[in-house]
Amino acid sequence: MLEEDTRPAGGRPATEPPGATPGLRFAFSTERNVEGWKRRNLAGEVAGFWPYSLDRLAVAGAPSAATTVAKVPASGLLRLALVSRQYSRTLGSGPRPTTDLAAAWDENTLLRLVAGAPAQKMFSGVIWATDEARRRGPMDLRMLLLRRVLGRMDGLWVLSAAQLDPLRRWLGGDWLDPDAPVRQLLFGVDKEFFHPRPWPQGRPQILSVGADRDRDTSTLLEALERVRARRPDARILVQVAEGQALPDGVERLPRLTHDRLREVYAASSALVLATRENLHVSGMTAALEAMATGRPVVATATAGMTDYVRPNHSGFLVPVRQAEQLAERTLQLLDDQVLARQMGEHGREAVETVLNTERMTQDLSALIERFAA
Repeated sequence: MLEEDTRPAGGRPATEPPGATPGLRFAFSTERNVEGWKRRNLAGEVAGFWPYSLDRLAVAGAPSAATTVAKVPASGLLRLALVSRQYSRTLGSGPRPTTDLAAAWDENTLLRLVAGAPAQKMFSGVIWATDEARRRGPMDLRMLLLRRVLGRMDGLWVLSAAQLDPLRRWLGGDWLDPDAPVRQLLFGVDKEFFHPRPWPQGRPQILSVGADRDRDTSTLLEALERVRARRPDARILVQVAEGQALPDGVERLPRLTHDRLREVYAASSALVLATRENLHVSGMTAALEAMATGRPVVATATAGMTDYVRPNHSGFLVPVRQAEQLAERTLQLLDDQVLARQMGEHGREAVETVLNTERMTQDLSALIERFAA
């Protein structure tokens, strides 16, 4: 069943008259639990009434509605393939099932949206597909279905400039046209929820958070073991899989609510991230949250990471699978507090001016308006 929550930009109580039509339906998976997210926001635990503060979206000045979409069962995949053939973004190919606008943050949620509540015009973010298409190969059935669905969208966005050309080539056809409706959207975090904090006093602390599919745990732990050997006074906290063995002196950090994570950022001297090769900028959210708090970042220099972390300015970027360099850059920040604080200030400035949810949702609203025109 689909549930909708209509509110104008910024998450304020809706002021539209009864029966007002929202400008955009934005889909979230049932697992996201948008209503629960809203309650957590009111309790001060998370930023925004919706994930990623997308409650701020306002297309053509109209409020948006959050639509909850359930997982597509195996029996529904055939229906999804059939539904995806009923429409095309090419003019004159036939109407879509309804007359509204709908969007999804990522391609997995998009599949649910298309199967359950397709719209006249549809838009989506693309996060993992550019990497999965390379890894799974051209004949993978899920990727073939996803390619068909994405190819029929009225507009797509990616969070990394490095995704643009691979996505165009994978979709093929008129998506190869430079004017095709696919653009980069710079990600952002809530600059008020994640705000600058005084530099921590006492024992230095190194932090690594996040556990998405492209994290490089072995390189991370090797680097942190080197840091521990040189700086046994430093506390080291990491989020890794529950069964993952840790080096001596490295502490496991459980999954935290956003408000508690904010305090851990504030108590840390640097954030350290190790990822494998990827185009979607794994670790981007954690990097921006740390930068918003005024902390420097040491991360893997994957394609697209420079869109967010400016090398030698807001942090250090090191080559993939280079544990020694990851450790050396982390030690450099531990040994030079002046440099660490300068980089933290530069990171905060980047979030203040560009890498924030206010600018991101304004840009996304404008993109969708342009795609829908």
